[in-house]
Amino acid sequence: MSSNATSTSDFNAQYDMPMHIGALFINMAASGAGVLLPLLFSLTNFKEETTKRIAYVISIARTFGSGVILATAFIHMLPDAFQALTDPSLPWEFQDAGYSNNWPGFIAMTAALFLHLLEFCATQRVYNREHSLGEEATRKQTAANEKVMESGMASLDEDVVVVSKTDSDRPSRVIATYILELGIAMHSVIIGISLATTVGSAFISLVIALIFHQFFEGVALGGRIAALKFSPREVMPWLLAMWFTFSTPLGVALGIGIRESYNGGSVTALIVQGTFDSCSAGILLYTALVQLIASEMNGNKNFRDMSTKDQVTQFVALWLGAAAMAVVGKWA
Repeated sequence: MSSNATSTSDFNAQYDMPMHIGALFINMAASGAGVLLPLLFSLTNFKEETTKRIAYVISIARTFGSGVILATAFIHMLPDAFQALTDPSLPWEFQDAGYSNNWPGFIAMTAALFLHLLEFCATQRVYNREHSLGEEATRKQTAANEKVMESGMASLDEDVVVVSKTDSDRPSRVIATYILELGIAMHSVIIGISLATTVGSAFISLVIALIFHQFFEGVALGGRIAALKFSPREVMPWLLAMWFTFSTPLGVALGIGIRESYNGGSVTALIVQGTFDSCSAGILLYTALVQLIASEMNGNKNFRDMSTKDQVTQFVALWLGAAAMAVVGKWA
């Protein structure tokens, strides 16, 4: 998103400080409502039947959020990155003589590959620990059986203490959530600066669009945080929710502070915005396609075991999430 191209005097004349400050708090409310709803529902104690219904609704919201994340990368981030990094005012490295219009795709691809490596390294430690625990349990079982056989008794497997395995998939999901938060937050700060440096009729349209944009992204992120099943006493889920809630307002505050000197069309601003949007797009594409959609639908036994009706519901939720964010992309 580029800033309004009016002259400095026209910009100052049109700038409505109370409206921009109001937009800061409106976006904070929309972001907070979106990210906190799934968290609050997941941590609230209800009757068993109600809890099952809420869990089902949250699972649908989570799938809806996967569609939102996918569309955010394709519709909101990549086009902005290409627009910024293919601007004619950029150095020759970004023109036809250099790497031309390939930079956004290259940066996004690099971010996705780095995320894949980071996830592998983190989960490899867990795998090694689980493998070690499994071998130790096998040795204990074998030693106990040999003792029993030597004493002429039958093997009593139930008397052998086997070290239980931890949830080996959780570290991967935790890292995926942290990286997802990073990608969304970077983009949110950028659009906050853009909002703060926009004036005129475009400002109202952008505020309205960003209300839906931030709410849908909040639901997507909140669903991912809730799925990690943190203890109610843990601080981390609330810190994650807080950071997302304040990311766009932070961008708005920064934009208000630098509004008179900020030039969204400058070479530095275009390169920074294009690089951040490209990185965010790569992060969100990998997260949506690999860690969310493929992992939780195609490769999930529980999803395969669902009734056809529930599977169709989840697919519709996924498509609706993508469609909703694609529609918002017309204005934001």
